[in-house]
Amino acid sequence: MKKPKNEVSQFYKEYLIKMKNTVIPFMRLTENMHYMESSTGNLNMKWINLPSDNEFTTLNKLMIENNTQTSVQLQLLIHYRVNSKRSIPFVYYSPNNEAIMVCNSSMYYLIGGLGPLGGPTQYQTNEIDLASSSTTDSNRSMYQPLSQESSAWGMVYDVLIEPNSIAHLYDWEIAHEQLYKLETIHEQYKELLGNKVPKRVKLLKRS
Repeated sequence: MKKPKNEVSQFYKEYLIKMKNTVIPFMRLTENMHYMESSTGNLNMKWINLPSDNEFTTLNKLMIENNTQTSVQLQLLIHYRVNSKRSIPFVYYSPNNEAIMVCNSSMYYLIGGLGPLGGPTQYQTNEIDLASSSTTDSNRSMYQPLSQESSAWGMVYDVLIEPNSIAHLYDWEIAHEQLYKLETIHEQYKELLGNKVPKRVKLLKRS
């Protein structure tokens, strides 16, 4: 039997870090990527696409390592774009799910995640102005709850990394024709992965 195309693969995304009003792109992922490493300053990042037996689900893990003797506080922005020139008819943020919902004529998509301090703290349902998001007034431009004919969206997670420690973040995209099944998978991920996101992971001292 021919394996159906993974519906989630029609999106690609970029990870960006915001520190001291500066936005730093550090990972741009394309289709069929399974592992990537990057670094900026004293931070090292590893991204892993975790295996899933569900062809309509993509689950990823991001590890951010702080190699300094001081705590690092940052915001992690995950920015999604549509792979084609077409737009999505309806994109909205669901407070109940703490996730972005994407809808077209045949499928529902849920974009969610869980960081060391919980779920997303900011969201945007259309193209994000990265220059604006690096200013102190950016909070007002990062809370548009609903967009029609959107081709991009994103969410922001607050991250605190202790000295010589690693912060973990999981993010996922789920696609399904039935909304309640999609939300059920999302809740299962939150319950399962909530116990797997350590707030403090000390690094072993290097000899």
